[in-house]
Amino acid sequence: MMKFLCLFMMGFLLTGCLGILTIGSEAAKGTAKHVSEMPERNKARLKAAKKKINRAIAIDHDIKKNYNFSLSAVKLSSEDTLREMNYKHIIGYTGHAIGHVIATTKDEKEIFIALKSINVNWTEMSIRVGTKGNNEVSEKIVAAIDMKIKKNYSKD
Repeated sequence: MMKFLCLFMMGFLLTGCLGILTIGSEAAKGTAKHVSEMPERNKARLKAAKKKINRAIAIDHDIKKNYNFSLSAVKLSSEDTLREMNYKHIIGYTGHAIGHVIATTKDEKEIFIALKSINVNWTEMSIRVGTKGNNEVSEKIVAAIDMKIKKNYSKD
């Protein structure tokens, strides 16, 4: 009896595992199909979101600044500033308390702006141009963002 019970349980476990493997492989196919049917704009955003994982660790060359404005105000001002400065491939993303703006310079270096909401009215911004950072270009962008955000959102 015990032998039969052990064989029965082993058979049950094996068939259950096969079923899970089959379902898992079908789910993976569905995900690949879903990504291939995405519009190009969403594919670029997905690619940017994957890149941000690699940029989670701050580098010494990042320029940081705190703003007394909301996350969305800083994000929109950053996007507008980069657009006015004629940078290419501008992609913006905001989540619950974080945001990113990614663009490309004329010489194909990436501009990465990371935003973090400190509270409702304060946002921390970190900017890097290129892999190792270019402080001169970063400072020009920060100065332009300062002017843009004060012009559009200042209470004066």
